[in-house]
Amino acid sequence: MRLLQSKSLTFISFTESESIPKYAILSHTWEEDEITYKEMLKRPNEVASKRGYQKIKACAQQALKDGLDFFWVDTCCINKSSSAELSEAINSMFRWYQNAYVCYAYLHDIPARNASMDRRRWTIKFKISRWFTRGWTLQELIAPRSLDFYSKDWSHVGTKEDLTAAITDRTGIPYEVVVSSDFSKTSLAQRMSWAAGRATSRKEDAAYCLMGLFDVSMPMLYGEGDNAFLRLQEEIIKRSDDMSIFSWVSSKAPFSKYRGLLAPSTADFAQCNDIRWARGTNNDPYQTTHKGIHITLPLIARQGRPEEYIGLLRGVYKKSDMEIGIFLQKLGEEQYARIEPDQLAMPQLRPAAGASSLIRFFVRQNIIMEAASHTRVASILLRRDTPEFKLLDVQPSARWNEDAEVFFFEAPAALRKPPAAVFALQPVENCGGGIRITVDIGKPWGSVLEIDDGWNLTPAVTNFVHKIHCRKPQQPVMEVIVERGVFDGEAQIKLFVIALRDVDSPPTARRTLWSAQTAPF
Repeated sequence: MRLLQSKSLTFISFTESESIPKYAILSHTWEEDEITYKEMLKRPNEVASKRGYQKIKACAQQALKDGLDFFWVDTCCINKSSSAELSEAINSMFRWYQNAYVCYAYLHDIPARNASMDRRRWTIKFKISRWFTRGWTLQELIAPRSLDFYSKDWSHVGTKEDLTAAITDRTGIPYEVVVSSDFSKTSLAQRMSWAAGRATSRKEDAAYCLMGLFDVSMPMLYGEGDNAFLRLQEEIIKRSDDMSIFSWVSSKAPFSKYRGLLAPSTADFAQCNDIRWARGTNNDPYQTTHKGIHITLPLIARQGRPEEYIGLLRGVYKKSDMEIGIFLQKLGEEQYARIEPDQLAMPQLRPAAGASSLIRFFVRQNIIMEAASHTRVASILLRRDTPEFKLLDVQPSARWNEDAEVFFFEAPAALRKPPAAVFALQPVENCGGGIRITVDIGKPWGSVLEIDDGWNLTPAVTNFVHKIHCRKPQQPVMEVIVERGVFDGEAQIKLFVIALRDVDSPPTARRTLWSAQTAPF
């Protein structure tokens, strides 16, 4: 750990085996003109006029007032040009804040607290400080046992204990956690909820800044993007059997969305602040494998929904006594996926088909359907390679997005019979009467695709693809294909309409557009 000496503003390093002296630590939001390690080391006189240097100097002066010879600032006490040092610092940072004698939270956007300012108005300004919106400051709020707040002119405005009510109201962090820094009794989901709505400059930091809060370590891989948050959750479930980590909710997810057990982002935990976990719950071990997360859950069949279940999250409760679960669909012999991720299942409030059965199964994060289904299709995506034909009409027209060439449904086929989508194509030149294609997802697979009379049809059907080879005198040979599946996590039907080059062209002589798509045959 590299510390700054409060009097000389020079660095001194300590190893983990050495006795580290008492030190102050700074919590702040980064602004322009922050000072790096190299600038502080080599050119201190050149950076003295920068605002970042003034912040460091003010922190040093406050440390001296508190009788502390050393202090730490994240901007300049880490050599960020060394990836090894940066990784070590990020993995150690929660502990460094936890072990500090005092933490100074510098809020550059709030005024001093004086007798002339109404207390209520000042508290409002305090709660809207940018400091409460940043990802890294969450651990800097919770970890230190002693936390002092300072205004933009470095006036002391209160301690964590003084401002606990305002902090709890702003962050949702329970009063007792703010005061004691002890979050051991909170559920994983509740802790994640404190990070929802916070931002970081780099996407990966949304995960890295939470490692200390969940007592995990992992290597830094800047450039991995959203995968960092998935890795964080995988590390967490290696250390805890608290199933509340699966109780996230994506409030805007459509009914067609298929998800794994892990949340895409911290935002999906925004509704989890009242999620509780009963310690001592005896959950079977689960692990991450090449086939997905291998987990055991009690499953309750949903009434009137073949292959759909409520998976009970054992020991997880909404508030204090409401048992909760998640909705699952069976996709293969051992494969399931989460469905309806916009809500949690409340078995007490919704009737189920019977008692629960304890089932061990896999859930992939990237969904692959092994047993095909189209009960949750949200749209039909049209793809055409038909220079001889133009799209004349789509009915019902209210469901058709002409720009995207997508036909949308309002509810799952399992709940309400959706309307059949009818696509009419007309020859560009006056030859023949065109072709009328009907896609009815309310029908069993194999009957979903229909072509109007007058065409000589040669159908071929697999679990995922229904293809019809269409011939008609004086017309180009047509191939109409519907493919069902989960594409980018969403249940869809893809409709391909291809005009072959001429009547005698073999099926392999398809145009470039089709060859670029997923070839089902």
